Amino acid sequence: MTGLRENIPVYQYLQQSYSKGGVAENRLFQFVFRSFYRLDNAGLSDEQKTRYFMLMAAGQTDLQTILEELFDLKTKRGKKSVQFSFATKLLHTIDTGRPIYDKYVSSFTGIKLYFNSHEDDSKKISKAIIKYDELEQAYRELLLTNKDMLDLVKILRKEYRLAESDISNVKAIDFLIWAYGSKNIPKTGR
Repeated sequence: MTGLRENIPVYQYLQQSYSKGGVAENRLFQFVFRSFYRLDNAGLSDEQKTRYFMLMAAGQTDLQTILEELFDLKTKRGKKSVQFSFATKLLHTIDTGRPIYDKYVSSFTGIKLYFNSHEDDSKKISKAIIKYDELEQAYRELLLTNKDMLDLVKILRKEYRLAESDISNVKAIDFLIWAYGSKNIPKTGR
């Protein structure tokens, strides 16, 4: 579980800082968050990042609203794009029982999100919402029926001395998927 020793305290810092409020103005929080979740590697514009942290500070948990508001702002390259992975990271920060979607989770769960170039904007956002519903269902099933995964969560908690109040089961699974994926999937960003 290489990397978790460093990542778990950073994650805990982010969650504690978020719970104190003021994340729209907290530049240190934003810097650590952007670094931890690699927001700066995705070509988001400064305007998108500002809006992202405003949505987070407001406690916005409606995925469609988040996706639409970020979509309406252009990236550094002047294009509009569905920021699905980053929207799920925002959701998770507000509600740690909500899963994060990234390439590792996609590979592990088999839940893939592809857009056709001819699809209109609302169709792309609708597809993302459907995929997130599938992801939430997959996590519910893992937590209810997968004894091996639950055993791994227990090992993770014991190894890093983590109570359930320290990280949610959903985040524990995310850390396990990340640790596995970071060794088995080519590195192009989280």
